Amino acid sequence: MAGYYDRLEAQLADATERGAVRRRFAPRLTVPRLRADLVVVSVALAVCVAVAAVFIGVGASRRSTSHGRPSAIGLPMIRNYAPGTVPALSGQMECNTTLHSPGGGKSPTGTMQVNTRPPTRFVFSIAASGLKPNPRGDVYAVWLVPAVQTTSGSYEVIESAKPELIGLINPSVPRDGRLAAEGLMPQAAGGADEVLITLESVPLAKTPGRTVLEGDIGF
Repeated sequence: MAGYYDRLEAQLADATERGAVRRRFAPRLTVPRLRADLVVVSVALAVCVAVAAVFIGVGASRRSTSHGRPSAIGLPMIRNYAPGTVPALSGQMECNTTLHSPGGGKSPTGTMQVNTRPPTRFVFSIAASGLKPNPRGDVYAVWLVPAVQTTSGSYEVIESAKPELIGLINPSVPRDGRLAAEGLMPQAAGGADEVLITLESVPLAKTPGRTVLEGDIGF
């Protein structure tokens, strides 16, 4: 009988030892944890992309609504409010001059006003009548030609000076021939200039096209 119990005890010990070995060498499953890590990384990347898209969209919308934004070809836009009127200019008036036809005719006619725009810019408005609506493909533009003021008070254009195209008028002149435009002077503008309103068939022309109105300004 004692031998029977001894054999039973030996078999029990042997079974216990085999179970411990299996537990000790059993492989650990890490695939679910690896998949969970990949899911966390993917979600984090998606959140970063979404946040970046929001900030880019906000920046683009702010740029598109800024004052004096460039036109489609890169030049500053001079806004035409006609058939309405130009909103009152801010700042202090520096200059108010009459614009006339270069041929001396009674039409078209107009006026130009220049006001300060703190801290270092100037804003201007142009009101005119008697202009022809833009022919298809043409655009009205505003130029400045450097000049000097003589002792008699008149202005003389500097022959060697290069005219500066300061902007294109948009929208075009309506059928009633009126212009009510507002724009910003270039950053370095100031002194005496001849102002020209021209009709351009080439928007990026390097020299003024056909002049329809002209006048002298000093500020």
